[in-house]
Amino acid sequence: MVRHLSSACSTTPPDTSRCARSPGTRPARETIAHIVGDTEERFSLDHYWPLHPRDADAGETEPAYPLYHVACGVIWALDYLQRASAVRLRRSYAPHIEPLLARNAAWLASFDCPFEASYAMGATGILLVDYAIGPSAKAADHLATLVDSNIDNPTRELMWGAPGTLLAASFMHERTGEPRWAELFRKTVAHLRSQLLWSPDFECHYWTPCTASSRPRRC
Repeated sequence: MVRHLSSACSTTPPDTSRCARSPGTRPARETIAHIVGDTEERFSLDHYWPLHPRDADAGETEPAYPLYHVACGVIWALDYLQRASAVRLRRSYAPHIEPLLARNAAWLASFDCPFEASYAMGATGILLVDYAIGPSAKAADHLATLVDSNIDNPTRELMWGAPGTLLAASFMHERTGEPRWAELFRKTVAHLRSQLLWSPDFECHYWTPCTASSRPRRC
């Protein structure tokens, strides 16, 4: 999954030559076109897409915006399929990515989550998709600031913490070749290594999980 997410910053379309039809099923491209058509039909400027019931916590119905689920993730998927020549979209979603930053920040604030730089749930994932669809110095500079600010995140895991923004630095270095991304990658790795503890019982290194006071409700 992480490898596929890295294609948000890839210039090479995925290989779809092995798409085939299984006995008794509709062709893969026909199924994809049906799903994409339904997805585009449900898009609205006010709410983007409705929240799937399985993504709802405690019966909530408000739309969500991060890469992990709903708006940003859907835009990434639609763009990925178009670049793969699997579909032709009826509209460009590029103008609708930057507004996700403010909407997602308000969503995080609604449950007192301080981790705006989160890769999967915060601004980092949104900016990666923004840069992939329409590269800009503004998005890249904002991303670099977020990666640097998230190095000491106490969660120390992919969705919220430094391991996630570490991936973002790796993807951006792969895309741009700029030294600053390699420097941020090394800086993050060094800090994560410095936080490792040793378990004499299991004879391995480990990280402690985030504390109750620092863990977001959805962590």
